[in-house]
Amino acid sequence: MLVEFTFENFKSFKDKTTFSMEPVSHNGKPVNEIETNFKDVKSVFRTAAIFGANASGKSNFIEAFMVFKKIVKKSFSNSIDSTFEIDNYMLGSKTSRDIHFEIKFIIKNNLYRYGFSLDNKKVKKEYLYITPQKTNKEKEIFNRNNKQYSYDTEIISNENWAKETIATRLFLSELVNNRNVTNYHIFYPFLEITGSLQLKFNTIIDNKDTLFSYIMNKKDTLINFMNKVDFNIKNIRIKRPSLKSVLLDPNGIEIMSTHKTENGKEIEVKFNTFESEGTKVAFALSGQVISALSSGATLIVDELDRSLHPLLVKHIVNLFNNPETNPLNAQLIFTSHAHYLMDGETLSRDQIWLTSKENGFSSQLYSLGDFKELTRKKDNFYNEYMYGIFGAVPNIKED
Repeated sequence: MLVEFTFENFKSFKDKTTFSMEPVSHNGKPVNEIETNFKDVKSVFRTAAIFGANASGKSNFIEAFMVFKKIVKKSFSNSIDSTFEIDNYMLGSKTSRDIHFEIKFIIKNNLYRYGFSLDNKKVKKEYLYITPQKTNKEKEIFNRNNKQYSYDTEIISNENWAKETIATRLFLSELVNNRNVTNYHIFYPFLEITGSLQLKFNTIIDNKDTLFSYIMNKKDTLINFMNKVDFNIKNIRIKRPSLKSVLLDPNGIEIMSTHKTENGKEIEVKFNTFESEGTKVAFALSGQVISALSSGATLIVDELDRSLHPLLVKHIVNLFNNPETNPLNAQLIFTSHAHYLMDGETLSRDQIWLTSKENGFSSQLYSLGDFKELTRKKDNFYNEYMYGIFGAVPNIKED
């Protein structure tokens, strides 16, 4: 369960940027909040959205999650000569600052805080802390500062592991993948970041997306979801290619969908050539929506509203907002231009985040909760946003 994500000096974001799923205030208990029973984090939201003008940094915000996850997942295989292919902020007077990431999340009765700093050649700092719910006091699991290490010996028993971790690998990734550490406080934070944090960037539509949706979820569940949102698809199947066609085109696996005709008969058509753009997007997205809801994962989507009807976008957000359809407390974080979601019902004040380049160079991320004059959580903020009161709208120069 994601609580907070912080990053600094990444792409268009120069300054320390913190995104939080925690409400600014805890007056009342809206249905879209999850109670945590921690002293310092009483509850977190099920959903949050990032709005802003084009090129304001929304996609870079999503990419920060992607890069963070990739480094944690794959750095264990780096060699001493490997480099981190990562872009820092380039428009400032100094372009050599380290990039920093930190994440806070809850697994059962523990709040974890994990982060690291690096440049393109090596990890400079890395740390993992835990706050048990019963004590509400943070304690160190490990802390790495260049070649200096400290760690909890009850969790990490071999002191040589820290000394032998090369500068191009994260210690967390090394412990799980190369040292086969299965201790709960190491393995589950790694699994939360690399598995439960699910990302869908720019709602790209291709065979891989549709295959993923098909394979990861039961077909009946997938078809039921598509029909609930009025796509009227009767069946979906993967057409088995011939050996000759596979040799000619290894990626030539085809998705077939079935529709009912006016006379009541059923016909099968090629999904990628027959179906509309909106159907393809919905299908590509539906697999991960169903997967997140059924596992309690955190789903992060760029451009959720791309080619989708407003009622369908609201439906997806409300699937996460409603504890009856989201009993495992999955979370949805997304970027969007769907400003109609600022209606005071789908998204409240603290769930609305904005990206802006007020100085013309670096991106700023802020919540409507930062505006102290907005005392009501459930107001309709659409008109104020469109009038530019909160910033984060394009500055269009008329001829």
